[in-house]
Amino acid sequence: MKLIIPIHYDPEHTKNYYSGYNTPFLREKLLESSNDYCMYTYHRIAFLLGEEKRHNCQLDHSVEKSTYKGHNLNPLHCKFNIACVGIHFNLSFKKKFKDIDDFKNDFTCDSSYDCKCICNELQEKFNDYSEKNNIILMPNSKYPFKDSLIFNLRTLKFEVKLTFPKLELLENHIIEMELNGNNLIRKSILKFCGKYTKIEDPLYDVKFELSEPDNFRSLILENFFKYLSTKNNSEIKSICSVILNFNEDIPLNI
Repeated sequence: MKLIIPIHYDPEHTKNYYSGYNTPFLREKLLESSNDYCMYTYHRIAFLLGEEKRHNCQLDHSVEKSTYKGHNLNPLHCKFNIACVGIHFNLSFKKKFKDIDDFKNDFTCDSSYDCKCICNELQEKFNDYSEKNNIILMPNSKYPFKDSLIFNLRTLKFEVKLTFPKLELLENHIIEMELNGNNLIRKSILKFCGKYTKIEDPLYDVKFELSEPDNFRSLILENFFKYLSTKNNSEIKSICSVILNFNEDIPLNI
């Protein structure tokens, strides 16, 4: 019983490069591409408050400007080098990233603003930065992991499909991003299952509960509750029982 997390980011929504004047537009397009979730931790970073969208999204240079000793910064401001992330990612995880030692040669990019794909120069540095830090660098990884990152509903942990070309890289990405240390997700799933398995009313309709806003705080929770919404009450109760039995040693107050 596994949920496949559909992760695919497309930075080609816009031709604009990162700069002060178009930051709101680029942020909007990247949030649209990531479905309002952080591209690394999968926590929701944009919310609707009435009809207005609020966010705690930051635009992050995937390959950091500080690692570059040349003069032509155009490629680093390229849309293919910008990710939308949560504040927690920038304050905690990004600070641990290692710089590229030999990042000195100037780029030849002339910043023509109409790139349809990432240039070879930037892709090379993207790959170097990713492999040096042993993580999948977003949003333009050489190894896209669409449908390769799986959330196991028995163990409530992430796993990697064995067919992924860089298995060790994605496994380390899970460790570095602490994806399996997220107690909020486990607690939310276990609390829901504990509550639901005790409901005796055969006419109880769980559908309204599955659409509660708190169920969309993370991409995993959203996928979990959407998955349950396709099941009938009996099937949901059976799924919840399996999850609880497999995780009976985990306290609900974690």
